[in-house]
Amino acid sequence: MGCHYSRSYKPDPSNKSQEFNSLTNATQNTKTDERLGLTAREVFRLTKSWKGIKRNMEHTGVEMFVRLFQENAHLTKLFRGFKELDNADDMRENEMFEHHATLVMTTLDEAFSHLDNLDFVVDLLHKTGSTHRKFGGFLPNLFWNMEQPFLDAIKLTLGDAYTESIEEIYKLAIKFILQSLKDGFTTSEETGQENSTVPPEPTE
Repeated sequence: MGCHYSRSYKPDPSNKSQEFNSLTNATQNTKTDERLGLTAREVFRLTKSWKGIKRNMEHTGVEMFVRLFQENAHLTKLFRGFKELDNADDMRENEMFEHHATLVMTTLDEAFSHLDNLDFVVDLLHKTGSTHRKFGGFLPNLFWNMEQPFLDAIKLTLGDAYTESIEEIYKLAIKFILQSLKDGFTTSEETGQENSTVPPEPTE
């Protein structure tokens, strides 16, 4: 336009930068979904961290189950194929043990890789939880026994990358996952329904 204001006005680039940073920070600090309880930034960090687990899924899964049975020896009776495995070395060298651990980690990988779509994750975990009704003697609260072994195995795999802040993120995520598994079990129990899309555990 030729007016004095339009000729003399020069936008301050720092203002736009500050506005952008403020908007970005606000977005990152917004909960992606109240059910999960993590911010967008935390989900991003978790997804990035999980790539290190994905490259070592078999190892992480085996270590998770080794710790599960070491801390809860009575649970071995629920796994007919594992009854004779009474020490950690035997567990780590057993192919069936590794196979089952990998199946579980594959489900966890599906969940952790799709935290931006919680409806998909909840549906997946509900179906997985419901399949555990077919295992005699399994109770829904037993899912919670996986919490600490999972965190210990993640810490072992990630090493120095397992910081206090990333630990807190994993704690929230695994609580959400285990609660969803439990809900799937109890809901199917109440309705008398059972989903068979998830492969059952090995029994031989």
